[in-house]
Amino acid sequence: FLQFKGLNVDSETLFKTLQTDFGISGDVKYHLGMTYQRQYPDGRKVELSLAANPSHLEAVDPVVIGKTRAKQYYMNDTEGNHSLPVLVHGDAAYCGQGVVYETTGMCNLPDYKTGGTVHIVVNNQVGFTTDPQQSRSTRYCTDLGKAFDCPIFHVNADDPEAVAYVFKMAAEYRQKYHSDVIIDVIGYRRNGHNEMDQPLFTQPKMYQVIKKTPNVLEKYTQVAINDGICDEAHVALVKNQVQQIYEEAFHLSTQPGMAKQNNDNEWIDSKWEGQKAIGEFSVRQPTRVDAEVLQKIGEVIFQPPEGFSPHRTIRNLVKSKLEMTRSGKGIDWGCAELLAYGSLLLEGK
Repeated sequence: FLQFKGLNVDSETLFKTLQTDFGISGDVKYHLGMTYQRQYPDGRKVELSLAANPSHLEAVDPVVIGKTRAKQYYMNDTEGNHSLPVLVHGDAAYCGQGVVYETTGMCNLPDYKTGGTVHIVVNNQVGFTTDPQQSRSTRYCTDLGKAFDCPIFHVNADDPEAVAYVFKMAAEYRQKYHSDVIIDVIGYRRNGHNEMDQPLFTQPKMYQVIKKTPNVLEKYTQVAINDGICDEAHVALVKNQVQQIYEEAFHLSTQPGMAKQNNDNEWIDSKWEGQKAIGEFSVRQPTRVDAEVLQKIGEVIFQPPEGFSPHRTIRNLVKSKLEMTRSGKGIDWGCAELLAYGSLLLEGK
C-alpha cells in the first residue's frame, strides 16, 4: 500500500536518497521482485523468490532459469530435486515472444537444464486488444510445447478444484520425469488492461457475456454451499477476516514514519549479505598476478600434451599464444582471458 500511494519514500529526501539507494523504484508495482520464506505446520521451509520483471514481456524468463541453475549448482542439486523454476506467462506473449522459444529450447542442454520448468499460462484469450485468431496460427497458445514433448494441461480457470488438481499433477510430473510442464489456465480478463483501455471497444460481444458472468469466487461459493462444505455464515466470516487483513495493512501505510520503518527492500528478489547500493563501492580486492606466474601458466596451457598432434591451425595458434606470454608483447584478449582463467584455477578458485 505504501508504494501504491507513493508514501514508501520521504519526499523531502527523495532526490538525495536516489543517489545511493536502489530500493526506490518507479516501475509498475507488480514488476518488482521479492523474497519470502514459507514455513509449513510440519516445520518444512520453502524459500520463494520472485524475480524483478521489466516491462518487456517475457524478458525475465532466462533470468529465472539461470538463477535456478545457479542455486542448483551451489547446492549440488544435480537432478533439480530441490529448486524449481516457475514462469508465469500471458497467452499472447507466450506464443508471440521469441525469448520463450529460445529459453525453452535450452531446457535439456547439459549446461543449462534445471530438471524442468513449470510454465503457467494465464490465458485471458485477449492479447491486449487482439483476438487469438488474429495473433497466432495454432489452435492453442501453448502449442509451442509440442516442439519439446512437454505435457500440456488445459484447465478451466473458473473451476478452482480442477486448477488445484492440475497444478499438483504438473508438479508431481516434473519431479518424477524432470521435464518442462505447461499449464494453460483458460479464463478471461474482466476489466481492461488499464484505466484507459475498455475491452468493450474491441471485443464487444465477448465482454457483454463476461459482464453477465459471476466471478470465480461467487461461483465456487455457491458450489461449496450447495455441496454442504460450508454455509453462508462461514463464507462471510472468511471474507471479513481477509478484508480485515487488508484494512490493517492499509491503515498502517497511512501512519507517519512508515516510510522509514519500511526500508523498501522487501522487493529485492535475493537479499545478498553485504550487498552494496548504487553509488557505494566495495573494498577493492587484489587481483594482480606476477608476470612470472603468468609465464608459467602459459607454458602449461599453450603447449599440447606429449604424444598429441593438434590440427596445424590450432598448433600455430597456441604457438603464437606461447610466444606472447614468453615475450610479454602483443598479448591479445583471448590470450589474456585464458591466462586469467589459469590463475584462478591455480589459486583454487
